[in-house]
Amino acid sequence: MSKKPNVLWIILSATSSIMLIATTQMISTNIPPMPLVWVMPLAIYLVTFSYTFANKNNYNRSVWVYAFILSAFAGLIMYFLGSQFNAVSQIIIYSFILFTGCMICHGELRELAPQSTLLTHFYLYIALGGALGSLFTTLLAPVLFEQITEYIVSLAVLLTLISYIQITKLKK
Repeated sequence: MSKKPNVLWIILSATSSIMLIATTQMISTNIPPMPLVWVMPLAIYLVTFSYTFANKNNYNRSVWVYAFILSAFAGLIMYFLGSQFNAVSQIIIYSFILFTGCMICHGELRELAPQSTLLTHFYLYIALGGALGSLFTTLLAPVLFEQITEYIVSLAVLLTLISYIQITKLKK
């Protein structure tokens, strides 16, 4: 069992978890209090996971990479100017950013899924990544950052992962 995919499993899972929590925090911070506003980011996270793992053909890297690059720019705008938009616009834009980011993370996890004999290890690493991402966002990020900087960090990490995956794919 190679160590390289295991690290990618953890990083992709942690990144999607960080994006979920950071997006929920951005929505909760920038939008006036609304009941159950946290449900939409969680639903997006779960839908992308279910959709990408339902069938390997449901994820097309080339489509989602371009969509996420557009989303990353929207994420920068939302990070710095998000409070300037009305509540509905913010929810739509944050949802699009989270949707494309989670499609990349979960789609790449599905692409890296091993044969059935190693699926237990695979899902264990995914759970570990999710836990590490959650711990980073809830415990470490508030100590390290004054604002919700983990939102921008997650976008940057995902852009770096996309570049890494593209480069390693070209080398093969």
